[in-house]
Amino acid sequence: MGIQGLTKFIKPYATQYRLEKFQGNEKAIIDGPALAHYAYDMARELDDLSPGRDEMSYLQVNNAAIEFLRTLEKSNIKIAQIFFDGLLPTSKIPERMERLRTKLGMLTQAQNAGLYPSLRRLESRSRPLIVASVLEALRRSEYASVVRMVPGEADVWCANSAYIDCSSIIFTNDSDLLVYETGPETFVAFFRDLHHPLKELVFYQPAAIAKDIGVDTLAAPAYVLMKYPRATDKGYPVLNHARNLGGLKLFDALKQEYSHEEVSLATSASISSTIRINMDQALQQLDPHVSELVLQVLAGCTAPKESKWILNMYLPFLVEDTTAFATWSLGREVRAIGYSLLIPSTPKEVLVNEVMRRVNDIIRKPIEIFSAEKLLDECLSLRTDIQRWMDQYHFLPVSRGWRLYAVKRVLEEMSDNQFARINYDLVAQSVRGEYHMEDWSLLHFKANVDAVLYSILILRQCASVFLAADQGVFGIIEKASVKKVKQLHKVLQTLPTIPELFPTRHARTADPFPHDGLRTGIKNLLLDVTKWRNMREDVGPSVTEEETADGREDMAVQGSDVEMGEDGVKHSEEGQEGYDANVGMEMTEEEEAGMLFGDLYW
Repeated sequence: MGIQGLTKFIKPYATQYRLEKFQGNEKAIIDGPALAHYAYDMARELDDLSPGRDEMSYLQVNNAAIEFLRTLEKSNIKIAQIFFDGLLPTSKIPERMERLRTKLGMLTQAQNAGLYPSLRRLESRSRPLIVASVLEALRRSEYASVVRMVPGEADVWCANSAYIDCSSIIFTNDSDLLVYETGPETFVAFFRDLHHPLKELVFYQPAAIAKDIGVDTLAAPAYVLMKYPRATDKGYPVLNHARNLGGLKLFDALKQEYSHEEVSLATSASISSTIRINMDQALQQLDPHVSELVLQVLAGCTAPKESKWILNMYLPFLVEDTTAFATWSLGREVRAIGYSLLIPSTPKEVLVNEVMRRVNDIIRKPIEIFSAEKLLDECLSLRTDIQRWMDQYHFLPVSRGWRLYAVKRVLEEMSDNQFARINYDLVAQSVRGEYHMEDWSLLHFKANVDAVLYSILILRQCASVFLAADQGVFGIIEKASVKKVKQLHKVLQTLPTIPELFPTRHARTADPFPHDGLRTGIKNLLLDVTKWRNMREDVGPSVTEEETADGREDMAVQGSDVEMGEDGVKHSEEGQEGYDANVGMEMTEEEEAGMLFGDLYW
């Protein structure tokens, strides 16, 4: 996340070096999340963007990341390590919450003002799974053996690796790497200084720069800039103060924070060696969001016994209609299965908070943890539902079968008035991954579908960790009943890669699967869901309706206040109309079917 002003302060000490001059002794240590975001920018440069288009597919970003690594290796720079954040420290929580609220503010402002160019930029920079997608692609590439998901921040592991391995170049965008104790031969290169085509590197040698400016370590100017963040803009004598910090306790504490420390990828030593190996392998297959939750659970297993155990799950930020119900209210029961698999038998009160949007704020919302008996019932029910679906829609490509399944779950959780606004075109565009930045109905519906799909991905990863533990960590259900979890996990293994599962395609570009039976699939789906909803109405209010009400309540009453989360923040609900704009309208079955299929051309 960096130290404000530090890179500007050391800019005069940068060194430029052409790639063809490297002799083969250098090793690259790479900050994985920074690589992912650089790959996005590089993909945009490589793509001939048409007017009004500002969106890269996950596949383009993945290819750009791998191409960058290959370019380094062609220039005799060996890729030694690529580290990804697996758990951010609790000290970063305020900053993370503030960043999410800033994004939400930008989204709300863009939507209210109709600033579609601003919205496109927000969408492109807020792609929720950029890091997870690049990580997944690297694990499937020739670089799989050097990719590491670490139980902490990537920058600490980058610094530790450079300290051990001489002649290393750390690639990052985090100025903290200038301050860490990394050894005299370490160089730091910032992705933001690189340009395509890559012909030269701009890098910094922290130990040499510190010597040149007359300080022991760059922690000295970093300390001054942390106290006076705008010092470089106002001509503040940073260097003079940096040279006279001896004896200051706060400065000594800062140096200690950035000093070399040993790090380990191992899980809890209390776990048997076989299970620990399986667990470590499973952890290396997680995405950053799920890794963070799992590592919180593992840390809690060995923590002192407390009456309450609070876990936080940071859900990806989605571009959605802020006047409609919160997108992450969908798929909660699927995510609850995954979370419940990870919670061990314990006398503690366990609370899992999901960090998500609600109305115009980011809040922590508790989610139900199932009992062992209910968990097994939910596993069996979901597995049966998915398997029946896949058998029925076997004629679709796997990725589209899963996206249409997610549509089904979205439609089932909608209120009647929300469902009345759904039509064929909306469903088809969402399944194909099409987007129109000016169409809020499509944007929000696509976000709904993506939320359900990512919820299923969360469940698959949680089930993988549970099975890898072989009851050695979690053990909340009978060993004989694990078969039900295995059956569910087997079905979830058919989920395709992130680029396939979350396609991004401008509506004007060609459909890669023009004759895949999607039209028939959507027709059957909408007919089946309509019948299911009518049968449900005949029986009376269902559990699904009651559960869904929680997802709709942030649209209900204008001018009311609700109290959310543990921080007691009140959130205004004024003007939250969303899909329920037609409250009070009743439709006959014929009218409803006509609205659903009016745009169909068979």
